[in-house]
Amino acid sequence: MKWDRATKFLGLASDGANDVSMIQAADIGIGISGQEGMQAVMSSDFAIARFKHLKKLLLVHGHWCYSRLARMVVYYLYKNVSQLNARAIPHALGE
Repeated sequence: MKWDRATKFLGLASDGANDVSMIQAADIGIGISGQEGMQAVMSSDFAIARFKHLKKLLLVHGHWCYSRLARMVVYYLYKNVSQLNARAIPHALGE
């Protein structure tokens, strides 16, 4: 089976010490502190206290990612319009 990194994304949430290797192999690892110790939390990218906080984590970070992407698109369009005007005005004036 061929793994295409451009189209696949893997996030993993786990609370056990036996899942440390899976958390490290995931693109984004989420460790949940629990009864089995802190090994999953120490090896993860994000740490939460309970599974019920996972929904809020995904919604908040998803919103932040959407906001950053929207700002980048607006900046990109503004930059291109500015460059176009900087090139078009001298040509219109005959310089």
